[in-house]
Amino acid sequence: MMKTNTFVKICLGVAFVLVVSVAAALSACVPTAGSAEAASYAYDVNPPRITFSPSGADGYASSVEVTVLWENTDSYKFYSVKGRTGIESGEIRYAEPFVITAEGSNEIKAYYLDTEGVKRYVTATVDYIDSTPPTASAIAESIRCEIDLTAETPMLLTLRAADALSGVKRVYVKNLGREFYLKDGADSLYAVDCAGLSGYVYVTVEDNAGNTTDYGYQLNGFDRTTINEYAAKFAALDESMYASQAWDGILEAYKNLSTALGDPATSSSVVSAYKRAADEAADTAYRITTVYSASNADVPTGIDASAAYGYTDRPAGEALTLTAGECAAANYADIKNTASAASGYLNPITYAFSLTLTSGAGEVNVYREIEIGANMPEGADVAKVYYYNSDGVLELLRSEIRNGRLYFYTDKFGDFYLVSDLEYTNNVSDGKGLTIGGKFYPAETLWTAGGIIAGAAVLGGIVTVVVMTVVNKKRGK
Repeated sequence: MMKTNTFVKICLGVAFVLVVSVAAALSACVPTAGSAEAASYAYDVNPPRITFSPSGADGYASSVEVTVLWENTDSYKFYSVKGRTGIESGEIRYAEPFVITAEGSNEIKAYYLDTEGVKRYVTATVDYIDSTPPTASAIAESIRCEIDLTAETPMLLTLRAADALSGVKRVYVKNLGREFYLKDGADSLYAVDCAGLSGYVYVTVEDNAGNTTDYGYQLNGFDRTTINEYAAKFAALDESMYASQAWDGILEAYKNLSTALGDPATSSSVVSAYKRAADEAADTAYRITTVYSASNADVPTGIDASAAYGYTDRPAGEALTLTAGECAAANYADIKNTASAASGYLNPITYAFSLTLTSGAGEVNVYREIEIGANMPEGADVAKVYYYNSDGVLELLRSEIRNGRLYFYTDKFGDFYLVSDLEYTNNVSDGKGLTIGGKFYPAETLWTAGGIIAGAAVLGGIVTVVVMTVVNKKRGK
């Protein structure tokens, strides 16, 4: 029994020694305040100083170097780090500056022993680390070529870029260094003029921490000739010349053309159609619509009008209304007869009608003659148009016939009289003449023809006399 107890005591003694040894070893790793090991470190009057590089004064960084300085070379030099997860690393012996790359808030603790040998610590936080490269927006086609023919810069390469932490510092064309500008801050839209850029272009997005991401875009395939041509056309337009509605139409037409040119896959026929629409919208001529206030035999059909900008007091491209109706003169029937007689036609057909030109602002003042068109009576190819002025006089207006339609020119509006002849195509005299064989011959024509006939008769008489004289001489008479 005695031997057994002795063996147990020996074992217990060995176990105790091992436990003490392990505890001593642990104490050597992390000394406790007041322990003999802790007492071997120098006590610091002032706490250690923690510094970061970069400091964060200039914004985010992709990594931060941490330096801790203690008062004494043999100070208690330990630190710990707690990241955004909330888990602390535990005390780590400080040997040299260390680097932190974890994003989010990082708390640094630097430990020391105060003058009484009590372990204390100071803290500092670094929260400006951004190690993630910036990304283009998730919106489809975040990098694209935008065409706007109405803009000062008609062709832009745009990119929607964002960085969740430090933010986007700059966007530029790689190798060329051409900087994008922030076109729309709310939409994170960056843009650069495409002038001088061609082929496959690489774009670099850099965040405030120095991280970069590259994107590429193919600029070939765009119709730059048409883009430059119509951008120049729009730049030459003067908005102040146009009516607001006409200007809106121009903007709409150029918007449609811009959209078509912004897609290299758009067919040339579609682009051509939009080009024509843009040219027509920019035309300064007035948009004149004809309205009939009366429909009777006295009002010609097919009346229309055209006038260039400057012919009236209205802005370019304004919508005007030409109203055709009955004559205002109470005695217009008598005036019709006067116009018929003045025309010189033997079988006149006379129309009596009124014309007024207005806009949304009221009556339009006309400065120069504008062209009025009307259908000719069926079968007729002669016509005259008279304007009945305020003095009660019929003024013969300048007119012409083109492609079966009558066109006359006037800078006055009111009552008009159109006289035509359905049977005779050249009855243009003052009414004096003869009808021979179903055709009308003016007096001057008859005088000319009569002179020729008389002359021929005289010559014929002379020849007859000469011949008869010669014959008689031969007969001995």
